[in-house]
Amino acid sequence: MAINERQVLTAAKWTAYLLGTVLASVLFVCIVIPVLFGGGDHFDPLAQLLRGKLLFATILTTVIGLVIAPKRERIGGLLTLGGLAFLAVVARDFPPSTIFWPTLAVGLLYVACGWRRAIISNDHRSPKGTSLCP
Repeated sequence: MAINERQVLTAAKWTAYLLGTVLASVLFVCIVIPVLFGGGDHFDPLAQLLRGKLLFATILTTVIGLVIAPKRERIGGLLTLGGLAFLAVVARDFPPSTIFWPTLAVGLLYVACGWRRAIISNDHRSPKGTSLCP
């Protein structure tokens, strides 16, 4: 039984979808909700210095990318990767946490799946002999 490219893309997308859902949930529950709705001793982004606000913005961008990615793979993946790249620049220690590497993998999977799926769909629309990929 041969495995074709569509099956590989589907498996990669579902892997990214499931892992991305878990990561987005963890980031949202552990960071975004306490920041937005917390009180007292919790992190308040408005009371922080610029670095604290930028760190919160990078995490929020990453979560938004993970939420958008199942419907718009390339846009969501790029938002996720952009948030992580900005996090790597803003954070003083690198990698900032252990959740960084799985989130990076999910973002790369989404971008790769979306890009390859677009190439495949363009191949089927183009006349014979004008394929974009071998």
